[in-house]
Amino acid sequence: MALGDSAAADLGGSVGDRVRVDWDDGGRDTYRVAAVYSRDSGFADALLPRASAARQAAAPLDDSVLVRTAPGADRAAVERELRALASDFPGARFGDGDGDGDPGNASGSGGAAGLFVLLLLTMINLFTAVSVVNTLSMARATRGLPPSRPMSPLVDVQ
Repeated sequence: MALGDSAAADLGGSVGDRVRVDWDDGGRDTYRVAAVYSRDSGFADALLPRASAARQAAAPLDDSVLVRTAPGADRAAVERELRALASDFPGARFGDGDGDGDPGNASGSGGAAGLFVLLLLTMINLFTAVSVVNTLSMARATRGLPPSRPMSPLVDVQ
């Protein structure tokens, strides 16, 4: 396993030490610390072997796979192979590291979620606008009347 430096400090562990992990289901595993990394802020406190983590995961599929090519590698060939591999998995997206996946391979769920959020925000803004107009209308209707005098009907009956 690999530990972030803050987790290693909390556990008092370093490279070569054994660390016991207690799982939520009551199981226990012991791992040897193979590395301690310094950039754990916003990343992870610990990295486990995939096989061990998969036993505890609700979904056995990875959220993302990061690939770095070796210096001098044929980028076009690597990209072709990765696109072919991604096409075997429905919903998989291929991106080049700039944060935008390939729209040709995208599952489309992100677009639907964005549309839902846009619709929800539009409804909230419309409700707010109606509330403001209603409040201003009521304030204008009561302006100029003495506070003790109730509002009279439009026609005075005598």
